[in-house]
Amino acid sequence: MDIPFVVLLIEPEDLEFELLEQRIRFAGLTCRMGRIRAVDNLAATLSELKPNVIVCEFQMPDFFGLEVLRACRSISPDVPFIFIADRPRQFDIDVVKRLGAMALVDRADRDELPVALRRAVNIALEKSTYRSFRASA
Repeated sequence: MDIPFVVLLIEPEDLEFELLEQRIRFAGLTCRMGRIRAVDNLAATLSELKPNVIVCEFQMPDFFGLEVLRACRSISPDVPFIFIADRPRQFDIDVVKRLGAMALVDRADRDELPVALRRAVNIALEKSTYRSFRASA
């Protein structure tokens, strides 16, 4: 992907963060990455980083991913949100989509996250182009 974009990874575990970062880079995606380990500095990070996409661990030791999704939707409602999990159940996939996440991808599938990221960036670009068009009309 030629267009650089910003990804916010919400992942408390260092090793998992490094693996996600490697997977994104290996897929050839040009992006800048930010990271937070906990939600207590979520608002400040979203304001400062201005991510194009948010990728979040679905289940974390100290908080549940759906809480993060709700918080992100209240702060940055137009930013595509992708969950990542180990062997997600179809029920969970349906729930997160109904609540506004773009996807819940399986951590074990090497191709699923890059595909979801490309789709999210394209959606974000379309929304941005539409808003620019509406503002100039």
